[in-house]
Amino acid sequence: MLVAQDEADVSAMLVTALRFLGFDAHPVVTGAEAIDAVLHRQPDAVLLDMMLPDLDGAEVCRRLRTAGNNTPVLFLSARDTVADKCHALAMGGDDYITKPFDLTEVSARIRALIRRA
Repeated sequence: MLVAQDEADVSAMLVTALRFLGFDAHPVVTGAEAIDAVLHRQPDAVLLDMMLPDLDGAEVCRRLRTAGNNTPVLFLSARDTVADKCHALAMGGDDYITKPFDLTEVSARIRALIRRA
């Protein structure tokens, strides 16, 4: 499980919680790191923020899909407009949750994505 999140406190909480729930969670901070980690680590899924410091999360997802990578992507973002959600899904995202979020729901959605993959 890859966690691409630039907010250190949110990233640490997510990684700790996901590890507690049995996921092998690894954090990255930038979009470039996320692309590299997906291509080289081959995680079961990606929890991807829309607002990364170098690349928009939707662009990260688009680049992965263009490269032929079908790793499930769950967006987790403060961007909450319908346009943002539709854009992320159109770029190849599999699901989208807005902040603030419930960790139980995030975990359930991750498990569902992995199960379908």
